[in-house]
Amino acid sequence: MSKKKKQTKFNTIVKKIFDGDGFDEGITRLESEELIELGMILQIKVGKVDDHELIKQLRRLWSEGDMVVRQAIVEYLRSLDKVFESSNSDAFSDKESKLLEVLSQLDATEDEKKMLYMHFIEQKAKKISLSKLERFISRYREQQKYVDVAEAAKGSFDEKGNFEFFHSFELELLGESFKKIFVLYAQGISDTLWQEKSKEELVAILQSHKDQAVEEFSLQLQALIEELSRKDHPYLSQSERLGWFKALEPESNLESFSLGFDLLYRVIKEHTQLH
Repeated sequence: MSKKKKQTKFNTIVKKIFDGDGFDEGITRLESEELIELGMILQIKVGKVDDHELIKQLRRLWSEGDMVVRQAIVEYLRSLDKVFESSNSDAFSDKESKLLEVLSQLDATEDEKKMLYMHFIEQKAKKISLSKLERFISRYREQQKYVDVAEAAKGSFDEKGNFEFFHSFELELLGESFKKIFVLYAQGISDTLWQEKSKEELVAILQSHKDQAVEEFSLQLQALIEELSRKDHPYLSQSERLGWFKALEPESNLESFSLGFDLLYRVIKEHTQLH
């Protein structure tokens, strides 16, 4: 079957599943658990992602048109063995009143209620319940806690869970004083601590980890400066050393770095027999 025929077939199946609507609109009707399952099938990192972000990523994957991905999505949707009610159906008119009633029972801020309204107004009426909204807001608050802590600690978490941040160092090399900013990586926070500690406590823990990372990086900087400060360097002049060091990128790894091409070419040409 050609790619065009496969695409038409998948679109037809999706419209049946979503009660006549396309993928972009219909995907918003999946429950949180269903979105997570589909995300895991497609190898999306769902651990720290909320429903809104998952929907965005699923829409992007669908629109890219990869037939293997689309087939995986369609197979999962068919496995649910149900039709997701369209917002144009008669039952939709009662949905808003039910959602507003459930929201009035929920212990949440006004901003959280607005966010919940925007999400669940796209869902079927029978999917709206206090327990579902409570689970959703719990996940949302956990995600927001993650964002708030990173912001308060002035950095971000990488894919491995380490804390990435910028730090400015006051340095002196060959009689010249200047500042340089480097990207540093501090130890992250365990899942146990995330559950047990408040935002303020987590920020304090991260600050301690940052201080340790700064101290360790400072030792590497001083060792490098001592090497570059040698009176008679075998390969580089003072101006070359100073210029090279000041031009280091913030992401530079001090344990593994290289000279620029022009400088490296000059050193090899002058100190070896290579052509």
